[in-house]
Amino acid sequence: MGEARFINYEQTTRGIAKKRLKGTIWKWKDVLEKFKEIEADPRTGAARRVVALVDEDTGELMGTTPSNIVGPQLVKPGEHVEAHRHTFTAINIIMQGSGYTIVDGEKIEWERGDTVTTPAWCYHEHYNTGTEDAIIYSILDVPLMASQRTLIIEEPAGSEPKFVVRP
Repeated sequence: MGEARFINYEQTTRGIAKKRLKGTIWKWKDVLEKFKEIEADPRTGAARRVVALVDEDTGELMGTTPSNIVGPQLVKPGEHVEAHRHTFTAINIIMQGSGYTIVDGEKIEWERGDTVTTPAWCYHEHYNTGTEDAIIYSILDVPLMASQRTLIIEEPAGSEPKFVVRP
């Protein structure tokens, strides 16, 4: 059982942050190297070809920041990331390639430089229809949902939703 205690208002507004985060950098050339490592595993498909950028200062939340994680994803030409949904939102910036995303039945075509959002709990899937690898740079509020213990994923669509939190 957890330890119960009482604090006053001043303590609640001054004691929330655990520690001050430092600036952190992830070099794009290193992300591309990680993609090469992932591609070398023949079991890894488009839905799992993601390189998460984690700042160790975020602790068990494993985020790029305490409330977000950046997860660049590589989707090969002709590949399709199956329909799925989750309680976290995504801002998807297309760094390379072309294709489309279907969000709750609506087709959204994209190309390099475009930004596509996938709202929470909407079915969505990504298609690379181009001739080059698509790189989708996603900013996700996974750590926020995990900290609120509201991280749920249904992957693929129609499967039993999974409540994803540590016991």
